[in-house]
Amino acid sequence: WSGDAVWEQGQQFNTLREASRSLVQFDGGDAGRDLFTPKKFYGQVINDASDMASLLASFRSQVFLLPEGVNAALPFFVECFGKRLTVALPPNAVAGQVLNVWISNNVLTASLGMMVQGQMTFLGPASVQEMFDQ
Repeated sequence: WSGDAVWEQGQQFNTLREASRSLVQFDGGDAGRDLFTPKKFYGQVINDASDMASLLASFRSQVFLLPEGVNAALPFFVECFGKRLTVALPPNAVAGQVLNVWISNNVLTASLGMMVQGQMTFLGPASVQEMFDQ
């Protein structure tokens, strides 16, 4: 039923690390909801990601709900994508609105929005920068 089988010599590795580096790794999704939906990893960035850079998706997004007492005049601090970020909110930002943060090929962008009848409505851009330890 599978046709003529042709067996090739398998590749051998000296260590498990060598074998792991030759594999294409992915997240298979949530079998309880998504069946099998392979995709790149969206998790936190590992400090020494030199061997694992291909595992991380080039585009990732994160959504934050602005909390009660948020002050648009002050920097808003968030952590995502394995980075500590500071966001300059638009002056009209208030509690209950949604901050969308994206990273694409290591470029950060952000915007403010709100949900209206189940749809995200764009309210304005936000400035986002990575915080570096001094």
